[in-house]
Amino acid sequence: MKTHSPQNERIKRAYFIYLAEAKGFKASLAEQTSVRTKDRLSKATLYATLTALKRFFIWLAGQPGYKSKISHSDAEYFNLSAKETRIAKAHRDARVPTLEQIRHVIRTMPAGTEIERRDRALIALTIPTGARD
Repeated sequence: MKTHSPQNERIKRAYFIYLAEAKGFKASLAEQTSVRTKDRLSKATLYATLTALKRFFIWLAGQPGYKSKISHSDAEYFNLSAKETRIAKAHRDARVPTLEQIRHVIRTMPAGTEIERRDRALIALTIPTGARD
């Protein structure tokens, strides 16, 4: 009795190549830096980018002229690991200024012109209304 099948070995090899290529793309994306912060891209940015690419490839796989070239399984290259997905989708409390910080801003704002007084009034309005950006 055979202990292994050459056909199964070829299938496993093709799967391992598939995984290696998918990880290579994601690794190169993760190495990129943000233009604004100069830090590496956050997990949330990676997740959003890969999700957009995945949706595009799923759409493209159904378009005439691409159906025979791209399959829906090709979109699976654009998945993060479960751990990275949890990190990317984690809820983070937004930082909001304290009441004293808002009062300090209002006290230090110029009030010489009508526009400056208007700006000051708008900031002061955030205290009783709790309005946020």
